[in-house]
Amino acid sequence: MNSPRQITYSMFTAWLSCRQKFDYRYNRCIVPRENAVALSFGSAVHSGLETWFKSHDIDKAVEAANRIDLSDADQVKATELVRGYWEKYPHEDFTVVSIEQEFSTPLINPKTGAPSKTWELAGKVDGIIERKGELWILEHKTASNANDDYLNRIEIDMQIAFYAIAMQQVLERPIVGALYDVLEKPAIRLKTNEDIDAFRLRVRDDIDADNYVRRYVRFADGFLTLRQTLIWAMCREIRHGAICPNTSACLQYSTCPYLPLCRACGDLQSVPEFYTTRQPYEELSHVIRN
Repeated sequence: MNSPRQITYSMFTAWLSCRQKFDYRYNRCIVPRENAVALSFGSAVHSGLETWFKSHDIDKAVEAANRIDLSDADQVKATELVRGYWEKYPHEDFTVVSIEQEFSTPLINPKTGAPSKTWELAGKVDGIIERKGELWILEHKTASNANDDYLNRIEIDMQIAFYAIAMQQVLERPIVGALYDVLEKPAIRLKTNEDIDAFRLRVRDDIDADNYVRRYVRFADGFLTLRQTLIWAMCREIRHGAICPNTSACLQYSTCPYLPLCRACGDLQSVPEFYTTRQPYEELSHVIRN
């Protein structure tokens, strides 16, 4: 009997965004060629915060953020944002249960309570914390503008629902909500011919309490049940649904990296300079390879 296929939140959102993109990445294992060290600003901050919560050593946390390859200006912003986090929150009102915890757990049929024979939920959660005897998801976000529109959306965040549903099964305890730590990226820019140390001092002076927004969001009654029903329905659709492109998403935020492949009708040999193949989610040690 075949093992259930594991689905992550990124797979789930890729299907919602464009089924053709999902097929390229998760069925055919095609990825755009890219510099392996060209990771995002958010990755640097995330790495620093992970190290901070594990070690409570700010020097190690800054060093971890500094390992991610970024432009000099973004490197300074990321490390100073991590240092500022330590200054903003030197003490916490919660206990850390786990940090960067991987999970793999059955997808449960919300009507029958039976596990799916086809799918398991898989992924990695930033953290689990305990506060006043209750468990919460800890989620770190970086944003260019943590305004009200951004913050209001988190109350219906599908990603956190995905994590909470999975972790309730793993820990066998209710997850009551999420603590969102939002870190706003400094808007200050490196001046022409400015010394990087001088820029660091300007960034340090620019960062203040407004760069850090912390919000506890308790799940509304029935929220996770509704989301579990949606996840179950979407997984059935992924299994049985037709593969088709969503052309409205090709240029939605920036040019989709799979656009050349779509223009070549999916023929990888026609555009070998743009793509390679790699199994998805190599960072998750437990994911079953298909």
